[in-house]
Amino acid sequence: MSQFTEFTSIAPSWRKRITTQELKWELWAIGSGEFIVVPKWFEFDGATVPMIFGALIQRVEPNTINAACIHDRLYVYKDQYNFTRRQADLIFREACIACWTPKLKAYVMYIWIRL
Repeated sequence: MSQFTEFTSIAPSWRKRITTQELKWELWAIGSGEFIVVPKWFEFDGATVPMIFGALIQRVEPNTINAACIHDRLYVYKDQYNFTRRQADLIFREACIACWTPKLKAYVMYIWIRL
């Protein structure tokens, strides 16, 4: 299973979030040597949740914010990483689970971003 090699701290910005240090996600399996790297000061919108579901899931939670950061990085720099939208969404789901998000909640969030 993939993993975060370290967690980052996220600072709020006007309607956005900013990483305050580098964040790394190791792809495929521990020891694969392939990483998604989010640099320090990367600005992203957090976990975008449709308004209708806002009462059920908070927009920013400690156990989903790092996964949302990785996901947004893949979307913004899709040419650099060469992942399809579906692959980026699957990485988000896996990253949520790695951050101790309950599997059912991670799956529901995955469905929302697929829609």
